[in-house]
This record gives sequence, C-alpha cells and structure tokens, in this order.
Amino acid sequence: EQKTNESRSQGDENSEGRMMRQARLPDPTDGSMPGSNVAMIDSIAYPSLQKAIDAATAGQTVTLVNDTTEESTIDKNITLDLNEKTLTNTGAGKATITVANGATVTIKNGSVKGGASYYNIEIAGTATLENVTATAGNDGSSMIRVLGNLKIYSGTYTGGINVVKTEPNSTTEINGGEFELNWAKAWNYNAVILTYGKTTINGGIFTQAATTPYNGCPQVLMTGEDGGVIGELSVYDGTFINNHTNSSAKIAH
Repeated sequence: EQKTNESRSQGDENSEGRMMRQARLPDPTDGSMPGSNVAMIDSIAYPSLQKAIDAATAGQTVTLVNDTTEESTIDKNITLDLNEKTLTNTGAGKATITVANGATVTIKNGSVKGGASYYNIEIAGTATLENVTATAGNDGSSMIRVLGNLKIYSGTYTGGINVVKTEPNSTTEINGGEFELNWAKAWNYNAVILTYGKTTINGGIFTQAATTPYNGCPQVLMTGEDGGVIGELSVYDGTFINNHTNSSAKIAH
C-alpha cells in the first residue's frame, strides 16, 4: 500500500469518519427505512401511500404507519391496512380513495376523511370495507359512491348528501356497521342509502339524524330511477331510524 507524506489532524480524520459513516446510511425516502415515511410493505417503507400502492404486487398488504394527507388510487388486488391511522383528503376535488375498475381491494382498520366537492371513497372495481371510519368532507356529494361492487362488514360511515350512493349496474352488500346522515335540504330528497343499482342489507344501524329544514325529505333508504330502470333494494335485517320532524320524510321511496 502506498503511503502519503501528507499530514492530517485528528479532527480531520474524525470529520471524515463521520462523513463516511453518514454516507453509508440509507436514504429515508428511498424505501429502505421507516424514517418519516407513511406506508410500508413488509419491512420496506415509502414516503407516500400512493408510492407504496404503486410498488405493491398482487396479494400484498400496504400498511399505513403514519397519518397522511393525500389522495390514492388503487389499481391492483391488494389489502390496504390503515393500521388505526388517518388518511385525509387534500381538498383538491378528488376521492380520498379510488378503487379502479378491475381491482379487488380490502380496506380496513382506520379512518378516511373526505374533502371538498367530491366523494370520499369511490369504488369502480371491487372493494371490501372492514372497521373503517369514513366521514364526508362536504354536503355537496355522496360520501361513498359505488360504480362496481362493494361489501361492508363493519365500521362507521357519516355524512355527505347521501352516505352511500350506488350507481346503475353496481352491487352493494351491507352486513353491519353504523351509517348516519346529518344533512337535509328544503324540497329535496336524500338518503342514508340511495341505490340506483342492486343493494342488499343484512344488518347495521342506519340513522337519518337531520331534523331541519322542515320542508326537507331526507330518507333512511331510497331507490332511484335511471333510464327507466329502478334500483333494487333488499332488506333482511338492521335498525332504521329517521329523526326528521316532517312526517313525509319518513316515507320510503
């Protein structure tokens, strides 16, 4: 080994040693360590939920490890474990979570907060919700919109012009959970569950909590008509409450 005659102080060597050690540490934003990241797949961390979803392969679980404010689109067959954390909409006019057409997704164990002027959760593919606390960010759109297939087993779902709205050719199965509508508008109908598609209710608690305005007609359950086709609604079990003071609001349509 060739040696140099240049002299270095101990301080210089210590400084260089620190620099070398620091250089060996992984970058906390490259998926190699948790750091300030918000989501993980197994032991690999990611700086955003969307980056983790993009990196996931079919069958994997993406786990939220910190609260985050962003919108995410899921276009593959995965599980999203919210891990008792909160995913909050940015207010940019998009759904907080979108399940894309063709994807099959389970979303569980945490909170999803909606934003301005758009749905909180939009299902174009197939989704299962378990132990999710979902709240609307506005009263100008429904809280959950179903274009594809949705099953709900448990959780708390609150707000929106309708809490759950199902579109034509969609299927929705509700097996439990608590659903509460707290908004009504004069001379208008809205509902906890509004179905243009096919909806089956096997259990749950469904509460229409708005008491005003008097001329509003908020419903607990309501079917809609689109192109001459009326939504299908089958009810086998559940608790259904309408607290509105207008007796006509209690008429199912």
